[in-house]
Amino acid sequence: MRRRCACLVAAVAAADALRSSFTATPPPCDPRTGAALLPFDRQGATSWEGARRRFLSRRPRAPDPGRPEALDWLDADLEGVEAIYDADGVVVREANATGGAWRLLCTSGTVVQSAALLVDAKIHGGCLAGYTRGLGAAAFACTTSRSALVLGLGFGCVAAFLAAHGPHAVTAVEVDPAVVAAAARCAPLPANVDVILADAVDFLRTCDDGAYDVVVIDVFDAESRLPAALSAPAFAEDVARVARRGVAANLVRETSLDTEAGCERLARNLGDATARRGGDCFLAPDPRTDNAQLLALFGGGAAPARVRRRAARRGRRAGVLFDCGAALPIVRCASGGEVVARLRAGAPP
Repeated sequence: MRRRCACLVAAVAAADALRSSFTATPPPCDPRTGAALLPFDRQGATSWEGARRRFLSRRPRAPDPGRPEALDWLDADLEGVEAIYDADGVVVREANATGGAWRLLCTSGTVVQSAALLVDAKIHGGCLAGYTRGLGAAAFACTTSRSALVLGLGFGCVAAFLAAHGPHAVTAVEVDPAVVAAAARCAPLPANVDVILADAVDFLRTCDDGAYDVVVIDVFDAESRLPAALSAPAFAEDVARVARRGVAANLVRETSLDTEAGCERLARNLGDATARRGGDCFLAPDPRTDNAQLLALFGGGAAPARVRRRAARRGRRAGVLFDCGAALPIVRCASGGEVVARLRAGAPP
């Protein structure tokens, strides 16, 4: 743990966006694990909730800007989109499109890892784009969920969504200091998101059983490939152990982005780990992309229709801009093998 804190100090001190008294003051720690919390720049964080309310008040006059059909511009050539940040292999581009200013976190030049809408200079938690809708909606499919662990930060879109609508106390874990620095500079988060610079596999090992109600997995490298350690059975077992209510994982079908079928192994392992805990496993393939969302619920007896109704009901109560039930076109899977078969099929039945 001392070594992790030392690495954190060195990485953050190198990012001018986070340069402050951090190196002179020991960082606060996550009480669950003892991991060092990143002193994320929260300038104006107290006004973030007000920005959300103002955005919601405009809902009758403007369509949901994060709906898939409104984001077709994301498939266009991004070379003409202004770059507002470029450091250590991470580029942030800003585009004025549907709903306002969208910021895109890109790696390897133009690989879009995260897309976030800004409202009053804050990431808006109600406008998840693309597959991240399924990840956000999955949290509402749990019977109760007040603490969330998000593995993979990106621009913090899922973390901001959970923090805004839970109410959730959110911990986000990110291994790449360059991503953390870019997010701190370009995508400020709400105050109830704690950011930890750590490896997801190592961090989970330090967590107590049932430490978080919901665990969200959205971890890919700069080339959008799943890190090999996440496809190991031990990782899935730790995820199922740490999650008290449920797990939501972003998967990519075996394409050019996943040539080693790492996501298939993760899907199989999570499905089997869920079955061993007596939980229910569901898969929601995205017909528009190569993504699919895996949802594991612990407690038993959950039918897909009931899960969707619960997600929709809780989403409405929380003021979410989209239908959380519709974002979960899930089908139940009895085992890890069936999850893989559904993932390969690529579309709901």
